[in-house]
Amino acid sequence: MRKADKEVLLLSEQEDIIRRSPFMRLAMTDEGRPYLVPLSFGYRERAIFFHSAREGRKIDILRNNPLVCFEMTARAEILPGKPACRFSISFESVIGEGRALFVTDPAERLLGLNSIMAHYGEPGPCEYDEKSLALTQVVKIVIESMTGKKSRV
Repeated sequence: MRKADKEVLLLSEQEDIIRRSPFMRLAMTDEGRPYLVPLSFGYRERAIFFHSAREGRKIDILRNNPLVCFEMTARAEILPGKPACRFSISFESVIGEGRALFVTDPAERLLGLNSIMAHYGEPGPCEYDEKSLALTQVVKIVIESMTGKKSRV
């Protein structure tokens, strides 16, 4: 990291940023071109879970190339300044890389869905409609590397 004073080194601090992030952005590669989507997510034991329809561009991309990059921002505040070049942003974020896996095991699917619900305030365990479950793909991102960054402003 170019600015070491902004780096968040402790995993516990990185996980705190993740827990406070309202959504994540997932970057993938589609035939050599970048593709980025915002997603709801859950985090558990160095893995990220999200759900999706079973078909669509995102799923097609991940079938062809499971390598992903993700980003979460817990806080971002613009700090105006004068002259114009003195503007700054106060922020906390995490960026990482990993591998997306399609979850097929029923118990792990429920774990993933419950992790997502817990992230948004429903401690669970939750009950899910079987018809909806049949239409839902659960994806697990196994985190391979992760860095945190925050402004100290």
